[in-house]
Amino acid sequence: MNQNQTNTAQQTWLQKLKSGQDRSGGIHPGKRLPFDALGLALSGAGVRGAAFCIGVLQALAKSGWLRHVDYLSTTSGVGYAGGFLGRFFDLLHAPGGLGGPHPNRSPGAAQERVAGELINQSSCPIK
Repeated sequence: MNQNQTNTAQQTWLQKLKSGQDRSGGIHPGKRLPFDALGLALSGAGVRGAAFCIGVLQALAKSGWLRHVDYLSTTSGVGYAGGFLGRFFDLLHAPGGLGGPHPNRSPGAAQERVAGELINQSSCPIK
């Protein structure tokens, strides 16, 4: 399969996914992706890659784009950065976690907190 065929296959799959179909052609009502779904893929390079990608996440947070990311995919050492981000969200939603005894579950609250902590140079370490 050449690059053009690969791109076409990926676009077809994404169109099916957005319309509620899976790769096998099955329909999944109510499981459609929103038209503006945004995915972020961060790739490899071990611990150096993880450090670099934390910087990318900080830059995205500072520019206001991180809160729009719906899906995150990581490979290799960047999994540390993805794991950090996922754990941060978990701790914000857990009662008694970083969000306190009554976490703020309003839309966008967790994203704003994560973004704020990522760009705050004097923030405390996350436990």
